Amino acid sequence: MAFSFAFDSATRVLLARFEGHITDEVMEDFYHRAKHRIATASELRGTIVDFSPVVEFKVTPEMVREVAWSPPIETDASRPVVAVAPSAEVFEIMWILVTEGQETRPNFHLVKSLEHAYAIVGITNPNFVCDAQAI
Repeated sequence: MAFSFAFDSATRVLLARFEGHITDEVMEDFYHRAKHRIATASELRGTIVDFSPVVEFKVTPEMVREVAWSPPIETDASRPVVAVAPSAEVFEIMWILVTEGQETRPNFHLVKSLEHAYAIVGITNPNFVCDAQAI
């Protein structure tokens, strides 16, 4: 699978990690699975979406706009969602989500490092464990 979910029960932070080759189809699948996972979360503190391990990013601007114009996955605007995009290619495409989705996603952040993401959600040294509930 091109993405996985992990959870840190101590901090109540969900980590979604993309790996390998990412396409529009992968993003669409992720959107639906993440929506279900976050909807079933109790007392979730925040979500980090990590694109660091991505090898090839073939997601179109149209797909990202479609996501931006769709209802947000995270329905509680007080909980941060942080996307980690260290590569310029991924950062540029994900920036569309920031600009096109800012009205419905006021607590969405785009950063270049996991450390910065951890700071935004207010955690240090998380212990993410594979999240079987998300599968």
